[in-house]
Amino acid sequence: AIDLWEEVVGKKIKENTEPLEVQFGIMTVKTKNPVWKQELQLQKEDIIKSLNKKLIKTMIKDLRFI
Repeated sequence: AIDLWEEVVGKKIKENTEPLEVQFGIMTVKTKNPVWKQELQLQKEDIIKSLNKKLIKTMIKDLRFI
């Protein structure tokens, strides 16, 4: 899932984030600042759906932005 991050979210978001780990279905993503954290929180459901679609099976249950 971490390898697919840029493909799913695009270059602009990738430049402002860093996926750190996936543990128990929760991907932790470091954001550049609170503005990005808030923006991604709003897009969270769509990002999870897109990640899981690329993974074929449901692996990501939640995203945690720090």
